[in-house]
Amino acid sequence: MIGDSLYECIKEYDAAIEKSDNNAENYFNRGNARLQQQDFELAHDDFDKGIQLDPNNAKLYHAKGLAF
Repeated sequence: MIGDSLYECIKEYDAAIEKSDNNAENYFNRGNARLQQQDFELAHDDFDKGIQLDPNNAKLYHAKGLAF
């Protein structure tokens, strides 16, 4: 089921972020999974954190806009 795989995906990114919280790509990917779950607030938070880490990454700004 897609919902279950998204949940597992988020758990994997949680673990990766816990090990190293300075990788913008992990926040981007977790944010996208949360966006697919329609968890817009947490997705927005992930994209914001990614932007803090990599302010020149246009895809983070685009994804943040989708979370609104």
